[in-house]
Amino acid sequence: MPAKSCEITVRPHGITLQAAQGSRLVDVLTSAGIVLDLPCGGEGVCGKCRVILADEAPPLSATEDAVLDAQAKARGERLACQIVVDRPMTVEIPPGSLQLVSHQILTSCSIEQEDHDLADRPIVPRLVELGSPERSEALADLARLEDVLGPVEPEVGALRALPEAVRKADGRVTAVLSEKRLLDVRPGHTNAGCFALAVDLGTTTLVVSLLDTCSRTKPLVSACLNPQTQFGDDVVTRIQYVREHADGLARLHGKLAAAINESIESLCDQAGIAPEQIYLACFAGNTTMQHLLCGMSPRYLGESPFTPAATRGLTLPARDIGIRIHPHAQAYVFPCMGGFVGGDIVAGVLAADMLDEPGVSVLADIGTNGEIVLHTGDRLVTAATAAGPAFEGARIRCGMRAADGAVERFWLEDGRWCYQVIGGRKPRGICGSALIDAVAELLELGIIHPDGRMVDADEVPEDADPDIRRRVTQIENQRAFVLVPAAETADGRDIVLTQRDVRQLQLASGAIRAGIVTLLEYAGIRPEQLRSVYLAGGFGNYIRRRNAQRIGLLPGNVPRDRIRYCGNTSLAGAMLAAFSLKARERAEEIARQALHVDLSTIADFRWAFAEAMIFPGGPSDETDSGEKAD
Repeated sequence: MPAKSCEITVRPHGITLQAAQGSRLVDVLTSAGIVLDLPCGGEGVCGKCRVILADEAPPLSATEDAVLDAQAKARGERLACQIVVDRPMTVEIPPGSLQLVSHQILTSCSIEQEDHDLADRPIVPRLVELGSPERSEALADLARLEDVLGPVEPEVGALRALPEAVRKADGRVTAVLSEKRLLDVRPGHTNAGCFALAVDLGTTTLVVSLLDTCSRTKPLVSACLNPQTQFGDDVVTRIQYVREHADGLARLHGKLAAAINESIESLCDQAGIAPEQIYLACFAGNTTMQHLLCGMSPRYLGESPFTPAATRGLTLPARDIGIRIHPHAQAYVFPCMGGFVGGDIVAGVLAADMLDEPGVSVLADIGTNGEIVLHTGDRLVTAATAAGPAFEGARIRCGMRAADGAVERFWLEDGRWCYQVIGGRKPRGICGSALIDAVAELLELGIIHPDGRMVDADEVPEDADPDIRRRVTQIENQRAFVLVPAAETADGRDIVLTQRDVRQLQLASGAIRAGIVTLLEYAGIRPEQLRSVYLAGGFGNYIRRRNAQRIGLLPGNVPRDRIRYCGNTSLAGAMLAAFSLKARERAEEIARQALHVDLSTIADFRWAFAEAMIFPGGPSDETDSGEKAD
């Protein structure tokens, strides 16, 4: 017997849905194209998928009771991921609960486009003069082509195109080669129209770059939110989704491929070309994302000993992984260093040219899973540390992704508490970079102690500005600080930093710093010996070095001019691989050389983590001449 249907009225969208009894409300809304923010993958712990039920509602779940405060309950707020449809409902969706399509995405990267010799280029258009076939020769078209090019391995599409191409332009053709593989034959002589893709497969964002392999024209770039975020913000929730749903892998792969193909279509429209003119796609991402791209199950990355299906670089037909470009185009997927140190980090080491840099250097990709690579001068040592989702705004009371309406920066100016908002609109919450800024400034003011404890109103230092003093408050029996007063926010509610938020940042920051310190100690290196600290990835390039050191996220005894923002190194490495076969060989060498250290097996890591949970006690320097522009 089919399940009974219930009518769901959705405001302010003005639509009515039919939902089967027993369905989760969040799934009903998603199927109707109303995608809510689900950083935790629908587990109920992030509290971001809030809705308001206007009618009589089902009882609160235990999870909702723990996550929602008294004010939220009084307003009728509920968590869509916890509501099971058992009756008709009228649901109001607050703007802050929707997954934003606009997102601050790092697309900048820097590589030098060298003039690679033909043997080093992955895609080579060769201009060939065959002349018209003559009866006296009796040579096949392919044989005449191989007389000029040498032996080739023709794709069937190239063979089908060859006879017509030879006769259309009096024997002048352009043969498109990938090493010995003959991908295409086009009539006439032209270097134009041979393109490649470089793709950064981020857990949160996707960046696709269209490259002209025969010219130095500036690449076109498209960026978007990774649609897999509707299944969870981090790789752990996506691995769990694959394990718990029979069609989970197919759905995650399909969402990813569809988003990449949409970006390809957009870039092709901008460039005035057809997708069939793209002969190569290079992908760099973390190990889980690369598994999902290839349609390989990541479930065993979530089980000890966390073994990947493959760690070496993979060369696959692009069509086999759902990428709609030339029918015989190849996809190159970067090698990985391990289950939690993926191709994006290999690409970062490649782009930063760490192997050839003299001295000791570290590359850190700061995020939910913090990946660290140490180059000692003669070897690479890597590790991963679970920082948690605080840097993405999850599990932070007023946290959100770095999207329009997110406060991205706090600072003090002449005693005034100042902030900057992405998109220049009224603030809706704070993203990870602003969280770091806020805690760093409050440490300076004495509002937060080195152990992370926030002060009560009667403990505020006597010399504090009256405005700062007024902001110290209590919310739900926990200490808090008003970052943005209700009169200035988008929803008319205070944006606050709570004691629990500070603890979440201590956990995240402590995990990263402990990972760096433990890796340095493992290699017998002192922090002050570091010649360079590279900050890779989207989040790392938006934080202030001064504040990152003030909260202990980065070692304080490293001069700030040695801490370098290096842009989207995952994309930069993928671009290098699209232009050069030697770059691919270098990437494979990086992955082979790397020694992966499991921090959980090192006893000192636990002590380092406990120590890193304490914020550095001293005040920071007031100036940072090399600070990143904001």
